Amino acid sequence: MAPRRLSGPVQRAALQMLRDKEIVSTSEIMAITDPKEQTNTQYRSWYLRRVLPVIAERVGRSNAIGTPILWKLKPEFERSTNAHMDQ
Repeated sequence: MAPRRLSGPVQRAALQMLRDKEIVSTSEIMAITDPKEQTNTQYRSWYLRRVLPVIAERVGRSNAIGTPILWKLKPEFERSTNAHMDQ
């Protein structure tokens, strides 16, 4: 059985970060997907690069080392601050 869409820990962390900030780099999101370990495993970075195009749009590249991609949340994944109260 496949997991529910956008229910995994990496997906939830990426969504939360993108909702909190307008534009976020891949490196910033990778740092919060597994805060216990500062080094991201190859699996997590692969998974994150697979998830981000689904929930966010590329808006450019950063001038930081390695020129990470900058992401902005897609409109269909934005929610109002009172969305949890509507249920």
